[in-house]
Amino acid sequence: MSLDGTPYTMKTHILGSAPAKLPVPKPQCPQLRDLVDQLEHLPAPDGFRRITHLLVDAGAKDFAWVDPLPGDIIKTPPEISFTVSTEKFQGRVTVRYGRAYDLYAVELRRGDELIQREEEVYFDDLGKTLEHLIDDGRWRKIQVEILSGRRKSTHH
Repeated sequence: MSLDGTPYTMKTHILGSAPAKLPVPKPQCPQLRDLVDQLEHLPAPDGFRRITHLLVDAGAKDFAWVDPLPGDIIKTPPEISFTVSTEKFQGRVTVRYGRAYDLYAVELRRGDELIQREEEVYFDDLGKTLEHLIDDGRWRKIQVEILSGRRKSTHH
């Protein structure tokens, strides 16, 4: 209630509180299921977002995934890949699970060219690694879009 007694409603929204789900079907492979869960629920390094929000802010699209049968996990490792377009990187990002060490590798590619590969990424370092590789910080800047089609007002 305000000082003059007028009631009002206040809403507070916390960045990162709304879920951002990956556009992938429920994986059969437990390791891919864990990766999806980690990307959707682990915090981004900024402390405001989840890793999937970081991906949304990087313009992630064209998602693909490898969901192997349990017996094929070494020959065909589980992975999620997507394209991003930021000031830091434009191209394809792949997060691949490595069964031998129970770690991830993150690759950046443009076409067939490998640009960078981060190996031995622990699950709790996924956010920090992806932020370092693709997050340009533009999400922190307010963007205003002026819509055309406004009527010009005439004063008589």
